[in-house]
Amino acid sequence: MGKTDDPDVNTKSKKVDIKDAMQDDYTIMSYGGREIPPEELEMIRRILDGGK
Repeated sequence: MGKTDDPDVNTKSKKVDIKDAMQDDYTIMSYGGREIPPEELEMIRRILDGGK
């Protein structure tokens, strides 16, 4: 994902475990440059956990 036409994009792939990142208070998750609100992160977590 991301901009593939951007020359500044690092060519190495970087894997991030979203589950760990969502639970880490020091990780700020964003989409399109805007921070994802905590209530939406909770919805995303529930979807990824299979609707539990």
